Amino acid sequence: MDIKSQFTISVKSKDLEQNILSLLDQYGVLILTDFLSQEELSPLIKEYESILKMDDEAISPINYPQGIAKRIEFSKLNKDKFPNTCKTFNQDFMRKVSNSYLGSKNHFNHEIYVAKDEHEEHNALNEMHYDKLSTLKFFLYLNDIDKSNGAFEAVPSSHKISQEIMEFYRKRGKRIKNLPNRSLPKELSEGVAMEAKAGSLIIFTTDTYHRAGRVEKGKHRMIMRGHCRKNPMPKYAPDILSPQWFNESLLNPAKYYYGISDLITGAKI
Repeated sequence: MDIKSQFTISVKSKDLEQNILSLLDQYGVLILTDFLSQEELSPLIKEYESILKMDDEAISPINYPQGIAKRIEFSKLNKDKFPNTCKTFNQDFMRKVSNSYLGSKNHFNHEIYVAKDEHEEHNALNEMHYDKLSTLKFFLYLNDIDKSNGAFEAVPSSHKISQEIMEFYRKRGKRIKNLPNRSLPKELSEGVAMEAKAGSLIIFTTDTYHRAGRVEKGKHRMIMRGHCRKNPMPKYAPDILSPQWFNESLLNPAKYYYGISDLITGAKI
């Protein structure tokens, strides 16, 4: 049996939100087929192409090693100019999933990444990792994507391992930016390629070990991706006096407790 079939469902499936949440809990990643029809994709792709060519108060360029990409601050996006983008990433089932998974006051699709990936020999995105800033992502394929043009790869159920790692270090007050997110067991070095047709939606938590696929010469990958994070939002540089700032500061007594305890017991992850 193809392992992908275990976490692939149709957007037309019964109890959609509950099925998505169940698969996220078990695998940390899933493929939602038939999310957009060809009729819905065509106008969205036109907006996608326009977004990649422009900058404004909502759309800004990002440093992207394997093609071209833009970041959209979703709350500022012109709804009249980009109605299909706004509709696509403001769907009711997405919000319900985000609310259930992250809490009702989460930052729902607060940013949208739009990218056209092209051939690149190698970069950090091709290395298996989990994201230090935990994020729930809605990852939309705008063209048919397989291994040859950069299918996203993930290790199903590996989010349980990374969450243990993050919790171990959180208790000890380690800074999020210093988490060892690229050190992983050998059995996690190979992911499953999320090959899917245009209009498919990959939903995953970035706690799952994942990496960008490699695009062969002469091919490309077209994607749009919504990002959702908990509130308060985790940051590399937390706001002063915030819970995260306190946890990572020298004022946190757990740093000293675990420092001594781990030295005595030899505890490590």
